[in-house]
Amino acid sequence: MGDPKFVRYGEQIRPPVRDLEPLIWKGRDIARELDKFDEVPEYYNGRRNLVLQHPALGDIPGTSQTMHVAFLHLKAGEHVPPHRHSYTTIIYVIRGRGHTIIDGKRLDWEPGDVYLIPAWADHEFHPEEDHLLVAVTDGPLFVYLRSLVVQEPGENAIRSAAAEEKQAALPIPPRAG
Repeated sequence: MGDPKFVRYGEQIRPPVRDLEPLIWKGRDIARELDKFDEVPEYYNGRRNLVLQHPALGDIPGTSQTMHVAFLHLKAGEHVPPHRHSYTTIIYVIRGRGHTIIDGKRLDWEPGDVYLIPAWADHEFHPEEDHLLVAVTDGPLFVYLRSLVVQEPGENAIRSAAAEEKQAALPIPPRAG
């Protein structure tokens, strides 16, 4: 663990910057990984989610320290039930048509559309065709701050990284509506 350290105020407000090295995820490699999506465990609720993970982050999920980029794929007729989380998500539709319901509001989407899922908004996906979406989130920031909170379908409690470390569940905040 190491010895405790002391930092003076001037060092605290000007910490050293630890930038990530530039990295490229090649399209052919992404396509190869997406092809493996036929085998999805049941607990994924139909979600095929491929996160672009920067190797310098170790076991902390993320494309960078504060953001992640993921490819989401559902087949026609599949459905991701309502769920919510403490991070914001921006979705770009690459292919397919369908709709997403966000806090009761239906958003119909098609290739080229971009839409926003606000933090802690109930949302569910309904593809009418096989689709591929790109999601950009600020989820890793919440992981780093130990404030990531997720509520999946049918759960009576919400999960958080901090609560799971203590083997505890948090009370459910009321849903909108």
